[in-house]
Amino acid sequence: MAVPPLQVLPLPVVAIFGGMGGLLVLLALREVWLAVRYRSLRPTPIGELTEASGQVLVHGVAERVDRTVTSPLTEQDCLAYAWRASDLRTVRGVDGSVETRRSHVGSGRDAVPFEVTDDTGSVLVDPAGAELRLAEAWVRDPVSDPQGRGDVLTGVDPFGGEGRAREYYESRLDDGETVTVRGRVTADDALSARRLGVRITGGGTLIDDGTPGAAARRALRRAAYSGLSGLFVLVVLAFLLGLIP
Repeated sequence: MAVPPLQVLPLPVVAIFGGMGGLLVLLALREVWLAVRYRSLRPTPIGELTEASGQVLVHGVAERVDRTVTSPLTEQDCLAYAWRASDLRTVRGVDGSVETRRSHVGSGRDAVPFEVTDDTGSVLVDPAGAELRLAEAWVRDPVSDPQGRGDVLTGVDPFGGEGRAREYYESRLDDGETVTVRGRVTADDALSARRLGVRITGGGTLIDDGTPGAAARRALRRAAYSGLSGLFVLVVLAFLLGLIP
């Protein structure tokens, strides 16, 4: 017999999980849209950029301008980095069951302005407000904990079946690495022999390490993960509400 709607879960719980599932589906649709844009837009030669170019996609080599930042987990000098950490935590259910889950415990990022150079010129990219979409790697032996915790743990690869209590992950954009940037062109007073009088900056800028094709594939993977997670939450919620027999 079907469960009468709203009998199992209180309305606030329904709203929270319904919103969570809907948000994940919306994020998946955004990633699909980005993948289509990466596939359909032809990278603009940097030498052809002007103040009137508006939203563009450029592809080239990321190069240092003035300084770099140091990633806290590996102490590598780079142009941009992001890190995150997660802990294994034991959760006891109301029925007495015990389950081990991995929980987010911290994250951070930093970036400095850098140039993107192709065969036609260079353009300055200001990462303030940009979204870093960089390849992430598990850090086996972090130099230190970015949040100052003294219990930095090392261990085997968590995907090998023997996960440790805390896991650290890092993504970086290194000097000389291939990069794809999607953002809006604005005026820039700094000129050089190769750099144009424009820059790419502002909220909504996307910085991917790799080619446009690689960026599109990464977006599709994110879309699949978010979409399936969101649909799972919504289906379970619908089942508990009796909307699915």
